[in-house]
Amino acid sequence: MPAVVSLEAKRVEKLSAKAATGDREAFGAPYDRYHAELLSYYARRRVPTLEDAEDLVEHAFYKALRSIPRKDPRSPFNVWLFHIAKNLITDFYRTQKRHEPIEDEVSMIDSA
Repeated sequence: MPAVVSLEAKRVEKLSAKAATGDREAFGAPYDRYHAELLSYYARRRVPTLEDAEDLVEHAFYKALRSIPRKDPRSPFNVWLFHIAKNLITDFYRTQKRHEPIEDEVSMIDSA
């Protein structure tokens, strides 16, 4: 049985296809549709602050807008966008780990 696709999803797909041809204004509807969902996605993954989550959302949409001409038209926009979001959160935690002080470094600083 084929999946039921909502009218909203069809509209987003149509507008994302227009955005892929260079129509930047067409990207507004997908942004409006998925902004809150992405923010919630990042919050559920325990991003330290709301500001970090908002930065990640903006970065996800920025990357999506830049790469939309290369998006596979067979891939639904939301699946593609959340794949970008997943990669960004992986990168976020990877960079956070690099910036965590090592316990020995902390004790050396404290004893100095």
